[in-house]
Amino acid sequence: MYVPGLKIQIRIIEESEEEEDKGMAGLIRDCGTLDFLVDRVNSIDDPYQKAARLLYTIAAHHPFYQGNKRTALIVAELILTLEVGSYITADEEVIDLFVCEVASYLHEPEDIESWIRRNC
Repeated sequence: MYVPGLKIQIRIIEESEEEEDKGMAGLIRDCGTLDFLVDRVNSIDDPYQKAARLLYTIAAHHPFYQGNKRTALIVAELILTLEVGSYITADEEVIDLFVCEVASYLHEPEDIESWIRRNC
């Protein structure tokens, strides 16, 4: 099974110096969320919508034990870079706050897509 972001999550966790990240590389908490994500993303053609869906699902539904927000952001930016040749240009603090809000269910995928379009 292809797991979106798994290699990225592993690298993030392996490079982290945070105590809570130790031993968490590649550990999947919820395979069902990842299966849903794969099915959902494979049906999306628009790269902004795809990046928004990936950001939302990984950050808000926490399929990994650690690194969900970091993985979500990098996967979304990777989609934008590869498919549009763009990346999120907002200040790092603004991006971090937004991703935390996404993880707290304060934004729906449509809002995330609009935010990404405005900030690329």
